[in-house]
Amino acid sequence: MRSNKNKIAVVVGGGLAGIVGAILLADKFESVYIIEKDPFCGGLLKSIEDNLGINYDLGTHIPCKTLIPEIDQILFGSSKNFNKEWTSLGNLRQGNFFAEKWNLETSCIDARNLNKNTYNKGIIELLSRTKKSNKKNIKSFLNETIGPTFSNNIILPVIKKLYDTDPKTLTCDSSVNYFDLGRLIALTPEITNKLKELEVFDNKLSYHTRHQRQKSSDKHFNCFYPKKSVGIQSWINYLLKKAIKKDVKVINKEFVEKIFHNSRQIKSIKLGNCQKKINCDFLLWTAPTSLIFKAANLPLNKNNTNI
Repeated sequence: MRSNKNKIAVVVGGGLAGIVGAILLADKFESVYIIEKDPFCGGLLKSIEDNLGINYDLGTHIPCKTLIPEIDQILFGSSKNFNKEWTSLGNLRQGNFFAEKWNLETSCIDARNLNKNTYNKGIIELLSRTKKSNKKNIKSFLNETIGPTFSNNIILPVIKKLYDTDPKTLTCDSSVNYFDLGRLIALTPEITNKLKELEVFDNKLSYHTRHQRQKSSDKHFNCFYPKKSVGIQSWINYLLKKAIKKDVKVINKEFVEKIFHNSRQIKSIKLGNCQKKINCDFLLWTAPTSLIFKAANLPLNKNNTNI
């Protein structure tokens, strides 16, 4: 039963997080809106079709279960029909190519591929940094936790290539974390295993092999893909149908131009294209964080992380 009758929730961003968030909010609020700037929902899970009718997935597109029954029920449907709808791909291997060498064991970069002098300097810096960093900027954070040598020779160039932007503009909690760029392979497997018993080193050193990473977790990361589909977009369409069945209203090709707030409480939003104003008792923001500060006309700095 909905506990916030006559209340309105607005979800900004029609990606996977936004759609699932809207489904959950629909059980609590009388009205729920999804605001998505693109013509279609999906975010990093979109699919496109070429002139030959061949579908291509964009961004991330192979999900795994959360092992939380209530969430998996939303994401994948009933366990009874699961095998009919989904193909199990097992535990997919990850890897990367760095310094002209392949690493087919993990997605983490092997710092030992650097030249000896650079590597040794980087190791000294990494091991000497045992304090947590409060820096929000990704470059400053890496310099304080990993050290400038490994940051400048490994992580920051990769970030620049992935995002084609100055790393100074990215924060620590951005999607940089999706690519395992916070942890490096270094030293020996035995030394790494001992150091990872300490939180400060566990956060910046990676296990050397896929087998070690699997042993370190109780979860079984089996990956899945829709059986009858036109790409991963079919999963998004399935979730959208669930949301719409719960009376969630989806507004595409729109963005939040202005957030009206008072005494740290959001009162309403105004859409940028149609200029429609929507009362808002609860706002779930899954778009880039900087945009919410712009819409709310608030300064964005390291000491101001929420409204």
